[in-house]
This record gives sequence, structure tokens and C-alpha cells, in this order.
Amino acid sequence: MYKATSDMTELLRRVSQGDRVAWAQFYEEFRREVIGVCVAILHNEHDALDAAAETFLKVFSRCAELNPNGNARSWLLKIAANVCKDKLRRERSRLAWLSRWRVSGFSRWRTNPVESQVQDDSRCEAVQKALAQLDEKYRRPVVLRFYAGLDYAQIAQILSEVEDEPITETTVGTRINRAKEQLRALLQGPSPRPTGTPLP
Repeated sequence: MYKATSDMTELLRRVSQGDRVAWAQFYEEFRREVIGVCVAILHNEHDALDAAAETFLKVFSRCAELNPNGNARSWLLKIAANVCKDKLRRERSRLAWLSRWRVSGFSRWRTNPVESQVQDDSRCEAVQKALAQLDEKYRRPVVLRFYAGLDYAQIAQILSEVEDEPITETTVGTRINRAKEQLRALLQGPSPRPTGTPLP
């Protein structure tokens, strides 16, 4: 497993020297993480797969540029976020983007265990439909956290790239908490009306 930044940097160094085995190892290790990030930003499985492929092409062509002392994972996630941001910029309108929302893209790319409510397969479809109703500023961080499996620092980095403004880890935590509150309300539905209460 090449989870440590130093190991990841070494792997990319070997890739830059034409090591095909290293490239296969790198792709297999980080494929699901990159796809998860792209799904979280684009909300469309087909576009996310295209963006992930483009991300890996950019990594392959630019891996020699990576600073040996730099953070390789941050570098990879920044490339993925910028590819997705470019795709979003090419959308004709926000309504056109929303009309292409596909909730089916989430369950396939979960990489880490999540809270029991999201983990419960019997409620997966209901959770995905509830996610689709959240404002994007709340939906993105909760999906990056519980589906892509990223930590707050990584989520802050990606959101800062996508939103073109600094996003702190505290902001990420606040948005995730609010998203969870909204999801809980959506999943529980409206409170039952007391007997005898007249309809409005």
C-alpha cells in the first residue's frame, strides 16, 4: 500500500522514469480515491470517470514536475479538483448541470466506512435522494468525507480549488454538521400531525 506521502512520491519518481509497473501500482492504489473526489464534485458518474481519466493523464505527463519534498497526495487531489472545476466551467448553466445529477454514482465508489445511516444498504437510495436535495456547498463536503473518505484538510483543499476562495477545516466541519442535520430531517420526514389538528 502506497499511502505514505514518501512512498507515493517514490512511486511517481519511478513513473517519471518510464516504470510501467510503478504506473500500474499507482493507478490501482489511487483510482478509487480520485474517482470518489470527481463524483463528489461533479455529481455525475460518467463525467466523473472522464475527469478521473483526464486526471491520471495529467499526472502521467507531469509527474516529473513533482517536488520530491512536496506533498504528493495534495498534488494529486489538486489536479483532480482543477480538472473537475474546468468541467463545471464548461457547463452552459447551473440548471443544465443539476438536470444531469445521477445519484447512482455514489454507492459504487465509497472507499471508507461511513456512519451507520449511510452505511445501511437498505437506506442507500433514500440517502442518495436526500443528498440530491442539499445545496451544493453542503453536499460536496459530506460526500467527500463519507463517500470519498477524505479528511478535513483534504476536503478544505479541494473546496478551495473548486470555489476559488480559501476554505478552512473549521468551515468544512461546520458544513458537514449542517449537512448531517439536513439529511436527518429529510430522512425522518415531517413530524406527524397531532390528532384533531386542522389542515391549513
